[in-house]
Amino acid sequence: MEKKIFTESPEDEQWKMLLNYTYPNNVKRYFEKKQIINPPDDLVEGICGSISQAKEYFDASKVSSLQIAPLLLYYGTTNLFYGIVNLITGQTNRITEHGMYIKKPSKDKRIADIEIIPKNPKTGALSVFNKIFSTSCDINNGGAWLLLELFASIPDLYDDFIECYEDGIPFVIPVEIIKQKNVTFERIHPEKIERFKNDLGIFSQIEHFHENYLPIQFNPQQMNFIILRYKLESKDIGVYSLSGKKYLLVSHVKNGKQITPPLEILMFMALFSLGYICRYHPEFWNPFIKSDSTGEKLIIEKFLYYERRMLPNLLINALLQERINFTNEPYTPLDLSTSASEEDIKALVHEELRKVYFNKKGEP
Repeated sequence: MEKKIFTESPEDEQWKMLLNYTYPNNVKRYFEKKQIINPPDDLVEGICGSISQAKEYFDASKVSSLQIAPLLLYYGTTNLFYGIVNLITGQTNRITEHGMYIKKPSKDKRIADIEIIPKNPKTGALSVFNKIFSTSCDINNGGAWLLLELFASIPDLYDDFIECYEDGIPFVIPVEIIKQKNVTFERIHPEKIERFKNDLGIFSQIEHFHENYLPIQFNPQQMNFIILRYKLESKDIGVYSLSGKKYLLVSHVKNGKQITPPLEILMFMALFSLGYICRYHPEFWNPFIKSDSTGEKLIIEKFLYYERRMLPNLLINALLQERINFTNEPYTPLDLSTSASEEDIKALVHEELRKVYFNKKGEP
């Protein structure tokens, strides 16, 4: 369920909400609603302090150069994650390290070729945070991650990713939400799956896709769009850009298994890799930010902006258990309800017949 909050300054507005939890009484009230009575003072103060420090790091990253901005933002993100996770669980979660490490990059490689390897499934920050945001994704199954595939998983980087990395395969597929009279469905332009070699099997790599959509259709009247119709009592399995546009998140294959980390975890991993490289490998980072000619620098700058704007929003969503859209320019689904064609009427009849004759699994 989406809740829209219109504001001239979405970033400031989301931090106003987060800073409510820098006051011990507000933290205790949140716990009371979850029937957690008399929480330890060190838990409460730890939450307040973590979120307060996160705000300082986020602010500092905005006025710092690319030399250290990723590192400052990583520190802030780690603090924010820690405070929110403790608030959600009502306990102090034990963390002893980052929970991932970086393979030293080669000077002839792109920034996107940096490899991240998860480790320490018990007390590594990555694993601790991931367990709160995903109950089904095993982030520690031994597979390495390329920064390229993390960038490929962020909705707001989609267009820039396609342009910058000619060999890159995206891990998000943009969809349009179409509203007609009494019918809502989704459609995908065929060009959006071109980099998957137009293989419709890619939809099998979208977690819970077949549980929530009927078999895909093509509609010649709509430029051969791929049409997605919902099963009865389907759930929304999409991820959303800042504007509210929907994307389907494609699973990653690690050690022969499909896994789909939540968006906030993918962003956390990407930010760690950038923070680590700028901190521990300036001999690699400094020449890149001074002389990049490939466009990767622009991708990184945009990623830092979206991370600063989007990640706090995602953590608020997790905390309040609703999808909040802070925006003054919301994405509006294409509404064709006032111009129904013969094809639209046929689609409406088809939809009504399906409701009558199909069971809850969408089977005849």
